[in-house]
Amino acid sequence: DECEKCDINAICVHGRCKCRAGYIGNGYECEKEECDGCNPNAHCLKGVCVCFDHYIGNGYNCQHHLNPCQDGGIYVSMAHGYFCICPKDYRGKDCQERNYCSSMPCLNGGSCVEIPGAFKCGCPFGFLGTVCEERDACHPNPCKNGGTCTRSDTESGFVCVCKEGFTGEHCEGFNRCDPNPCKNGATCQQIKDDKYECLCPPPYKGTLCAVHVCHPNPCHHGGRCEVESGHFKCVCPPLYKGYQCEIPHPCFTRPCQNNGVCIDSYSGFSAYPDNWDSHGYLHYLCLCQQGFMGPNCEMKIEKQIFAICLLDLHLL
Repeated sequence: DECEKCDINAICVHGRCKCRAGYIGNGYECEKEECDGCNPNAHCLKGVCVCFDHYIGNGYNCQHHLNPCQDGGIYVSMAHGYFCICPKDYRGKDCQERNYCSSMPCLNGGSCVEIPGAFKCGCPFGFLGTVCEERDACHPNPCKNGGTCTRSDTESGFVCVCKEGFTGEHCEGFNRCDPNPCKNGATCQQIKDDKYECLCPPPYKGTLCAVHVCHPNPCHHGGRCEVESGHFKCVCPPLYKGYQCEIPHPCFTRPCQNNGVCIDSYSGFSAYPDNWDSHGYLHYLCLCQQGFMGPNCEMKIEKQIFAICLLDLHLL
């Protein structure tokens, strides 16, 4: 038995020899520590007197150290040490650790989580802030039609970012101009919630500004369309006139007979009332060959008559 070999100043612990307090050695040979005269508040450690925790001195003279309990903790001395009675919100052997969550600082059902030197609150839906003291303006979501709510410093506490096609503080209105339905760089102007108008740049026109003033060609009878100051202008072919080349030239039908020469006489004179239109404007004038007369040179002169006719003509 191993314990039968223990020194007289040793004890057997779990089959092994261990020197008694105040003695040093391997358990089979134990020598008394040379610590005679240690202070009651000290112990012998390898032949040297060492003051207990929270005492200072050389081991022979040990004085109680300042109160180790921090943050107002109450020191309680014991035979083999001490303990501290810590105030609220503090913990640890010397009350050195602050318990930030003990006072339940988080409001509105928030959960407190301690972090090094501080705490943070996990706020429930609908609340925010350091201690969940603020109501979340975005919960429930005030934005309509799929709009995204973003918290802001505005009076309402939020701003809605609307989806395409919607507008308004709560995205409640339909924006007819988003996306822009107008063509060819036109500006869309919303008149009411359900109506809009397109402000067309020249040379475009139409509800959506999709029509070019020259497409389709507004000029008749092969007239050429040109853009002038945002509007169209027709350059008419021979034998046609008018804003859209819609008026045939008065000589187009060759009204002059017997080889008479037809001229456009809008600014000319004619003694024949048949050559005037319904508005009182002269259509054409026939220059008759010798031996013929009449508005269209249709009358043959049978007998030569010498006369001087004074005609009272008015220029229209």
